[in-house]
Amino acid sequence: MRNLIYFLCGLALVVLIFFTLPPALRLLDASITPAQLHQLTLSARLAEGERQATQTQRLAELQGKLDQLAKIESSEVTAILDMLSRVPGTPGTPGATSAPNRAFEPVASAEGDFDPDTASLYDIVRRKDDDGKLVFVFTYVDAGGRTLQHEQTPEEMSRDDMIAWQIFEMSRKNQNLRLLVDSVRRMADEGGE
Repeated sequence: MRNLIYFLCGLALVVLIFFTLPPALRLLDASITPAQLHQLTLSARLAEGERQATQTQRLAELQGKLDQLAKIESSEVTAILDMLSRVPGTPGTPGATSAPNRAFEPVASAEGDFDPDTASLYDIVRRKDDDGKLVFVFTYVDAGGRTLQHEQTPEEMSRDDMIAWQIFEMSRKNQNLRLLVDSVRRMADEGGE
């Protein structure tokens, strides 16, 4: 049981890192020489190659963990996530600052206007629009369970957006991952209040 808890915590951490890591930003000095720019470009290409290799390795490790996760009974995953959510000071517990009635999934009977101040990412899907062009549809849910959808073209998608979409795609194929993603979404949302 302890190993299962460690495994789920580790997997939750991996998913949380994928959701929260911002892309690295570099600012170039206007006084840079062409030789320095060439060296920076070369260094950036090498760093990008290393980053891609690291990302490929992390995705392979994640896939291995997902395969293990798929073999665990959903009821066990739910019980462990429920137990972890009761740890004092953890988001979702009495010591947390979140609203107790916050919706994390769409509510069919929700009325009123969407509240962007309480918006939380619920899902990302890829589909073709009416013109046959590929788009990514982001679905947000507010505290009342109302939804808002936003479309982005592949060109508008950042690296982090693509990683988040990949995680949502994997979670559609693995019920236990979806439970874990939903738990991490709640922790991230409730912890950020």
